[in-house]
Amino acid sequence: MEKQNNAEIILSIVVGFLAFYFIFDIQGLLYAAGIIGLLGLLSSSFASLISKVWLKLAEVLGRINGSILLTIIFFLVLTPMALLMRLFNGGATLNLKKPSKTTFAERNHEYTADDLKNIW
Repeated sequence: MEKQNNAEIILSIVVGFLAFYFIFDIQGLLYAAGIIGLLGLLSSSFASLISKVWLKLAEVLGRINGSILLTIIFFLVLTPMALLMRLFNGGATLNLKKPSKTTFAERNHEYTADDLKNIW
């Protein structure tokens, strides 16, 4: 993993706090942005500590995104779509019903040179 620039991380945190301040108009966010920005500029040890905490938080959020959010999307979006497809199409979209005689699908097609030019 490449070394992270502490100043960039502090700047992104400060900009994030300022953006949330302008959205939600909470005075504490403005103070938090000022304190973190000022201490990040004055103390390199504080900046590295904030960077480590921020990167650990990002790692945890990445794990949450990968597991919980995708599970929620699966059950809230894909499952109802599959149930609706099964309800309206009778569940025969993949031709999984076993035929009585054979599974061979007959295709009467005469191949020409154009069929071999672009096979995909």
